[in-house]
Amino acid sequence: MFRFSFTGLLVLVAVLYFTGAGKWLWEKLHTVDQQCLDISERLGATTAGATVCQALGDGVRALDNGVAQLNERFGERMGNLRAHMPGVFGSLDYNSFGARLENSLSNGTSQLAQWASPSAFSGGLMQPESAPSGAGVRQRLQASLDNFVVGQRFMQSNSVAQALPWLQQGAAQPGYGVLSQLSLGNIYQQGGDGVGADPGTAASYYEAAQNSITALMQSDTPEARQMLRNLPASPQVMQQQLARTIAQLKQQAAGQ
Repeated sequence: MFRFSFTGLLVLVAVLYFTGAGKWLWEKLHTVDQQCLDISERLGATTAGATVCQALGDGVRALDNGVAQLNERFGERMGNLRAHMPGVFGSLDYNSFGARLENSLSNGTSQLAQWASPSAFSGGLMQPESAPSGAGVRQRLQASLDNFVVGQRFMQSNSVAQALPWLQQGAAQPGYGVLSQLSLGNIYQQGGDGVGADPGTAASYYEAAQNSITALMQSDTPEARQMLRNLPASPQVMQQQLARTIAQLKQQAAGQ
């Protein structure tokens, strides 16, 4: 029988950490239930598929919760497990996530690209877009995506100050503004390029993202499902991670 030693486990963790494969694998696992549901819908096995996909998602969430509990129980002895091993178990980096999603939108590899305006990809938008009063789902989604795409392009050129008005306009849309809300939360959590770190503002944007995810989960539309599938983790895991981050940021804001 194959026996996996503790030394072997350390070697595996080291490989995952230093190659960056661990973070990639962990992010993929976080979306396994949504990917599974997508495949099930295409195959027409919606009822049976939902049961299997839910079980897969529950397993990943149980593992994530287990790591969090280990960190809480042994944090003082081992240091912050998540902080010292971000490549394997770390919190999701919403900044790098935003850059990757913008790239997939621009390349047309994300199904969300079909709802964005061609002008957002060609540089034809001169100012942030706002959905008109009484706009339908498609218009609101398009405005949110357009602002997010342009904002991320400024972010990638290290022009955070120029990205802010685009992302702020994108974040103003409840539900479909979740991508910009996550980006803004990360900006104010980290600070940089003339924008000071502001834990209170970061917490507010992350709370808005929490509410948006809840609204999307309650909405039974193709657009809402696509938005959820393009998050860096499953909605349940996202809510858990955001709750922990918000609590930490509010503690920081109270101590200022």
